[in-house]
Amino acid sequence: MWIILLIVLLNFTIIHLAPGDPVYLLAGQSGDEKYFDFIREKFGLNRPLIVQFGTYLWNVARGDLGVSLAYQQPVINLIFSRIPATLLLMIPALLLSIVC
Repeated sequence: MWIILLIVLLNFTIIHLAPGDPVYLLAGQSGDEKYFDFIREKFGLNRPLIVQFGTYLWNVARGDLGVSLAYQQPVINLIFSRIPATLLLMIPALLLSIVC
């Protein structure tokens, strides 16, 4: 259980240490400060980090990984859609490692 919590904390930390403001990724570079404040409020980016982490932890515990900005669909659906390809690569590699 502690390992999972540590992984979630590490993931949250890496996301927040990434360079740049995530608001510009979500809203684009061109916009006014009022719109940027709206985006911060909508996604909770104006809250203290501990509150953001609590929300993040709660969402991960419920299986809510958010929506992919690139694909405009829930992240959990993207993960499940990639499972067959992952197994197709993993099972032969596992069998080869056992035999050799």
